[in-house]
Amino acid sequence: MKIKTAELKGRALDWALAKALGRTVEVCFGGVVGVQDESGSWQTFAVHTDPALCLGLMSKISIMQQATDGSWRVATSKGVIIEGCVSTRHYELYGKTLAEAVARCVVQMRLGDEVEVPDELCGVQA
Repeated sequence: MKIKTAELKGRALDWALAKALGRTVEVCFGGVVGVQDESGSWQTFAVHTDPALCLGLMSKISIMQQATDGSWRVATSKGVIIEGCVSTRHYELYGKTLAEAVARCVVQMRLGDEVEVPDELCGVQA
């Protein structure tokens, strides 16, 4: 199912971010997103909530808190390099959490305004 990047959340956002980061990814039981590591082993992947990954991605993104509703707004400038990809334009996205906003921004930069997500992940939040 195609989902707008600005509306990705939960496991669907994990899936899209894993794809954007070039990971081999599949859906396991219960809508859990799994990725294959360098050794070929599969492991659970909850990327957008991983503080270490989020901090690494944030290093190139401008971060602003919106006072009106408490959501986070993040943006990239043209020419910024994130995970080996050069931004070709300005990207700006929002999220309920900083991690959600950063992940959406990276997904949009790498995969576009809409992302194909497995149907079983649509609506799976945790």
